[in-house]
Amino acid sequence: MTEPHRHRDQTLIIDVGMNDGNDTAYYLSCGFNVVAVEANPTLTAAAEDRFRREIAEGRLTVLNVGIAQDEGDSDFWISESNHQWSSFSKPIATRRGATVLAHPIRVRCLPLSAVLKRYGVPYYLKMDIEGYDLIGLESLSEGFAPRYMSVEFAHGMEIRLLERLLTLGYARFKLLNQVTFTDKMPIFDREVGLRSIRKLYRHAPLLQPLLRGIIRRSDFDTPRNFPEGASGPFGEKTYGRWMTADGIKSRYAALRRAYDRAGLVFWWDLHAVHSHD
Repeated sequence: MTEPHRHRDQTLIIDVGMNDGNDTAYYLSCGFNVVAVEANPTLTAAAEDRFRREIAEGRLTVLNVGIAQDEGDSDFWISESNHQWSSFSKPIATRRGATVLAHPIRVRCLPLSAVLKRYGVPYYLKMDIEGYDLIGLESLSEGFAPRYMSVEFAHGMEIRLLERLLTLGYARFKLLNQVTFTDKMPIFDREVGLRSIRKLYRHAPLLQPLLRGIIRRSDFDTPRNFPEGASGPFGEKTYGRWMTADGIKSRYAALRRAYDRAGLVFWWDLHAVHSHD
């Protein structure tokens, strides 16, 4: 028997992996209430200072907890090279060479389902927790499915993440570049000709219609109002059209081949909308 859907709070966004708080700031600016989840206590302390007014107004709740399979304490590895890489996985926190250092701290953890049971099923849930997104999804059930969801599509979990979202009742998806926020194949550094055309496009507005017609494989439409590391737009504000799971698998295979040839890290997000919406 299908589990009944819990009432969604259309005014709520849950930001899992708050990081520096830029996504939270964007969601607040859109008029939403936010529950921000972050395992790094330094970052939550900074957010509590940055968002003192929003917290006092009851629009923001900052939780210094990690997301895990079970409630309890776990080692969280703080990356000394890039706080965005901090993770419950030491290999992820110390990626890209032995010179990248990390140190562990003990962090209180909760299943993602526990956060939703306490604060409500949100309109949108963003999750980017460095290799633990699947663990977050595995604690959810279809009855606790937000209307919109995004996860980091990376760390070898890509197809498992997609399949778990299907199990939760999501049927339409977008695969978006975390740098450009579009679904376009990026222009790689070795593609000097395309890079020159992109530069011309940005500095010669009168030529833009012509250049767009010639070079369709590009990141011309990149929004410029999001800081580096942000997750960008959400829901229907995201770029492009919604696709089926099979379409996403085909697109991912083509993108991954191109990234592997270029020797680059694949860094994209998967957005999903629930089939009941």
